[in-house]
Amino acid sequence: MVSSTGPFIYEKQGWGQGGLATDKLRQEHEAALRVLKLLDRAVVHLKDNQEINPFFFEEVIDFLQLFVVCAHHAKEEEILFPFLKEKCIQEKDMPIETIHQEHYKEHQLIEQMEKGFYLYKEGNPAGREILIEVAELYTHIARRHIMKENTLFMLADEVLSPEDQAEIRGDFDNLELQKLYEGTAERLKELVNELERQAFHW
Repeated sequence: MVSSTGPFIYEKQGWGQGGLATDKLRQEHEAALRVLKLLDRAVVHLKDNQEINPFFFEEVIDFLQLFVVCAHHAKEEEILFPFLKEKCIQEKDMPIETIHQEHYKEHQLIEQMEKGFYLYKEGNPAGREILIEVAELYTHIARRHIMKENTLFMLADEVLSPEDQAEIRGDFDNLELQKLYEGTAERLKELVNELERQAFHW
């Protein structure tokens, strides 16, 4: 369940008020990195046989499935990458096919993490082991992936005109309206703060 309380993140950066399409994706990466850091902490506690409220993992998986997969990856897969290919960007400079494959791997790991969460919530010891193994692998792959994409965005900025960026940004906004229920994007941004508040008490 995605909560609707808490302050907005990136409010000072003007998220949602225009700007480069690639900057929006970079800001989403920053939100994802904050959640990955919390997952790292959760794994340490699980390895020490400490208990974590299963609701934390439920919210993390909510964030990953909706914010990362349904919204962020979709913006790249359905809008940015096709646009770059249309602009005849060379694959050797833009490793888009590699990004596709890494997205698929991340989606698989999120599904495995969800299975581990359900077992953990039921008190099955296998759930803890699955969460530890899968979360460690996921955070490693996701961080490396984000670095690669941020480099790709810099290359994209060299070839995209301000008009291109504005068009893509508008398409991003429309995609969020189509993919997510009204208000979900804002609640997902707030969720990062809530997760950090929960982890503060560990």
